[in-house]
Amino acid sequence: MAAKQMKKMTGHLVCPICCELYKNPKHLSCYHSYCEACLTKLQEKSVDKSSIACPECRRMSVVPAGGVKDLPNNFFINRLLDEIALQRKVEGEEEAKCDLCVRKDPAEVLCLDCSAFLCSRCTDNHKYSIEYQNHNMMPLNEVQSKKENITVKPKAKFALCQEHEIELNFYCETCEQLVCHYCIMKDHLQHEHDTVKKVANKYRQQMDDMMKPVEKMIEGLSTAHNKVHGVKDEIGAKATSVDKEIDVYYEKVQRQLLRQLQQQKDDLKTELHKVLGQKQKEASLHLEKMEHSQAELESVKELNSAVKRGSDQEALLMKKQVMDNVKRLSELYGQLGTDPVESVAVEFECQRIWSVIFTVW
Repeated sequence: MAAKQMKKMTGHLVCPICCELYKNPKHLSCYHSYCEACLTKLQEKSVDKSSIACPECRRMSVVPAGGVKDLPNNFFINRLLDEIALQRKVEGEEEAKCDLCVRKDPAEVLCLDCSAFLCSRCTDNHKYSIEYQNHNMMPLNEVQSKKENITVKPKAKFALCQEHEIELNFYCETCEQLVCHYCIMKDHLQHEHDTVKKVANKYRQQMDDMMKPVEKMIEGLSTAHNKVHGVKDEIGAKATSVDKEIDVYYEKVQRQLLRQLQQQKDDLKTELHKVLGQKQKEASLHLEKMEHSQAELESVKELNSAVKRGSDQEALLMKKQVMDNVKRLSELYGQLGTDPVESVAVEFECQRIWSVIFTVW
């Protein structure tokens, strides 16, 4: 199995309970598989220790007298796990050690025929033995440099009957389970059964037929994926286009608003200076009148002082002029008053003028 295919299969090699790669997978009577340790924990939590309820289908499975460890091994999953482990070593993702010697020295060669990693010592033994002398062996560094083009498979592991310890070479279709020839004679003789090879060929054909709609679904999803990808790209392009339109629009609006705001500012300042200029003019006129009246009063005061310093005849001659001026200035003083001119209250309030709403549909 090639590396890319193995990566696609990884999702099927995860235990539904612990969500990690299977460790010593066992299958229940419903053929759902779980790690041995996970099933052991389920059994410990179960009220009836003699059976386990499948977490997926809830079907009850009898636990053998020897415990969870005696449940059937899932040889298919084990083989796939072995293939992944083997491929990781081929790709250099995991250190490869010798499969044959107890020293477990670093591997230097891979036998492509028996998928065994060999140290230098075991390589010689393998190469010169009668049984393996014609095997194709390749240096490990060369294998790892060609990892995409090298496909290796672990040795086949035959499923053995746990009761009779011989190969399970029959399949009972009635019970949907692998059995050995002793099991056939003992429990399945009246059931519909045949050799593993014949039944496997039949079911492989059935599975191939079942894959035809799957292939159509894959093709349909691929087509739909391309369409959605196209729509996604189109949305991205549209977003970029509209983004630029928004920039252009608001640059234009900004210029217009700046012109309007500048005009509004100029108008407000013009109005301000017009109103306050008028008030300043009125205050200046009032100030001039007060200054003129003050000067006349000072003049009358000085005139009266001069009269007092003069003769009696001069006092009588100036009496009427002084009294008439005092009377006139008193009337003018009453009109002008001495209170300060009332100040002008000026306030500026900035209010929100524009409101912008952006809608997407």
